[in-house]
Amino acid sequence: MHLFDDVLEDASSGKLADEEFTRLFTNRIGVLAMYTMLVGLSKANRSPEEAGKWIEEAFGTLVQKDGWRICLNRQIFGGRVRLRRPIKLKQPVAPEIIIEEGAIFVKLPSAIEPGLAAKVLRELQPIPDERLEELKGSLRKLYPSEIKLLEEALSGITEAAEISKSEVRK
Repeated sequence: MHLFDDVLEDASSGKLADEEFTRLFTNRIGVLAMYTMLVGLSKANRSPEEAGKWIEEAFGTLVQKDGWRICLNRQIFGGRVRLRRPIKLKQPVAPEIIIEEGAIFVKLPSAIEPGLAAKVLRELQPIPDERLEELKGSLRKLYPSEIKLLEEALSGITEAAEISKSEVRK
């Protein structure tokens, strides 16, 4: 997560304005990825599983997205976030370092696997809707045309999902 060390540190301090955070964050992961992460986080209070899918099935590796989620959570809550209860993981979160014949290999943490985001979101304190809206507002201000397209696409996806659900019920 070295690309995010400065942003993560600033977000952890609670002193980084949303617009500045948004500018720094999107410079590293892009507008679409941040928007998708915010959509996922906005679903966390109602359905951690659905929220986890939005986050885990977005762009990047699971390790990257876990780091992005942590960074966004720290900006939303103004610092480090304590979970309500510990989460049992099958493996440690630290990467494994292997040295063979003078070469150093780093194996990514196997604890970061599909379903981890939902586990975390289930134990996270409720995410304030107003904080998500403030961050989306920063995205709209910095990237108005891109966010308009993304909101239209999300609206179409939501409408199609509702039609699909109503057809299944028939």
